[in-house]
Amino acid sequence: MLDEQFRKLLADEGFMEVDAPLLHPFQGDSTSRPIFAETAIYDGLRFTLASSPELYLKKLLVSGFNKVFTINKVFRDEEFDRTHLMEFTSVEYYIAYVDYRYMMDFTEKLLKKLAKEITGKLKLTFMGNLLDFSKPWKRISIHDTLLEKFGKDLYELDYDELVNTAMTVGIEYSEPVSPGNIIIDIFENLYLSSLIQPTFIYDFPKDASVICYDIKMAKDYRDNNLMLEIFELYLGGMELANG
Repeated sequence: MLDEQFRKLLADEGFMEVDAPLLHPFQGDSTSRPIFAETAIYDGLRFTLASSPELYLKKLLVSGFNKVFTINKVFRDEEFDRTHLMEFTSVEYYIAYVDYRYMMDFTEKLLKKLAKEITGKLKLTFMGNLLDFSKPWKRISIHDTLLEKFGKDLYELDYDELVNTAMTVGIEYSEPVSPGNIIIDIFENLYLSSLIQPTFIYDFPKDASVICYDIKMAKDYRDNNLMLEIFELYLGGMELANG
C-alpha cells in the first residue's frame, strides 16, 4: 500500500518511474560499504549490489528527463540495528532545475499527503511519540545553531580547536576524523535526540562523510564555500530522508 501511494502521488506530480539496475559495475555510494556479487561466466568480473540508484537517476536528469523516481531494493554492508538493514526498500526522486530549499518544500508536501492518504489524519503515533504533520515543519541550520551555541563559527576553526570544542560536550577521538564529521558529531550529540517532530536540518559542512562522494553529488553552498546545499529530514529522533 505504501509503495502504491508513493507511485500515485509522484505520478500526479508528473514524475516518470524508472526501473534502476541492481547490479552496478562500480561503487556508486562511497559513504557505505558495498556488497559484492561475482559471476562465473566472466572470470574476474565483479559487481556491487546497488547501494543507491542516485547516479542512474541523475544521468536521466542531465539527459532531459526533468522528474524521475524509483522504488527499489538497495544493499549495504552495515550492522543491523533499529534504523539499519543490509537490504531495504528505498524511494528516490529527483527534479531538475530546483534547489535544496524547493526539495524540502516538496518533500514536506509529499509526506503530508502520504500520511493523509494512508491513515486519514496528520497526527500519528510513532515509537510512543505523537508526531504532528499538520504544522509547518521546523528547519534548523547546523551552522547557525552551533554558532549561537558556542559563540564562534565552528566551520572556520582549525582542527585542534574543533577537537577541543568536541571535548567540551563529551566527545573524544582516538584517531583523526575530518573537521566536517567532528561538527556533525557535536551537533548530533547536542540535538539529535530532540528532533522528534518532523524537522529538516541543513547547512552541512563540506567534508562531512555523509556527503563526501568520490563523484561530486551536491552543489556548493551559494554564499559559503565551507558548506553544501543538502538537507536531512528527521522525525522520532531518526533520519527519514535526505536530499
